[in-house]
Amino acid sequence: MPKLPQPALPSPNYEQFITLYQQLGQHIVTAMQRLSELHLQLGRELLSDLSDNHGRWLAGKDAGLYSPTLEPWQHYQQQLIDILSMAHSNMLQTTHEHLTALERSMEQTGKAASNAVPRASVQTTVATSATHH
Repeated sequence: MPKLPQPALPSPNYEQFITLYQQLGQHIVTAMQRLSELHLQLGRELLSDLSDNHGRWLAGKDAGLYSPTLEPWQHYQQQLIDILSMAHSNMLQTTHEHLTALERSMEQTGKAASNAVPRASVQTTVATSATHH
């Protein structure tokens, strides 16, 4: 079996990226669910208003008195802003937390690698000079 090359980043860093993407995906799914619920709620409210106004119009009452209200739309707009703001905030916080942890991890990995590189280059230099002499 051929030996696979070592990744540039140690596997814990890959795991951190995967966890980050999973959590961001979960925030997106949650926001989409809330948006779907909001759209259904708006649809129900608009149909209810339409039904009420249509019934009044058929009963011969003045339809002008029963024009659709802006309340469902105002409620929808406020809820939409809340959902999108919360999703944005959650995604920013999650990204910040994960990237900060990843940065620390990479710094530690870099320090460990920089400590290992001089020793390896010294050993290579000694081995090379020994074979040429």
